[in-house]
Amino acid sequence: MENDEILERLETDTLRMMVKDLQNALSNLECNKVFVEYGKGTSDYGPGVNVKLTADQVATAISAYLVTRDVHIVGPRTIRIDSDMVCNIYVDPSGRVIADGLELSGRGV
Repeated sequence: MENDEILERLETDTLRMMVKDLQNALSNLECNKVFVEYGKGTSDYGPGVNVKLTADQVATAISAYLVTRDVHIVGPRTIRIDSDMVCNIYVDPSGRVIADGLELSGRGV
């Protein structure tokens, strides 16, 4: 192959990679988007506003809240919110929780 052909091929491959990276970035933006719209309420005061979050966004928000309270979860976890709107976070035995400087292993003592 000639130098010009090699350069052209490299530029084409680089451009393809850049386009793919851009598509991935845009896809991630769409996945992380919070949907806000007018609600369907029928009160005298208006329809209200509906904010929709994905399960990942809720989990991220809960983790961020815990960090502000000096509670850090490391490892796999399951987050459940019951019908009374109480959140329970189960940390897998392979994980750990560090709260106020005290480390609790998922494997126990």
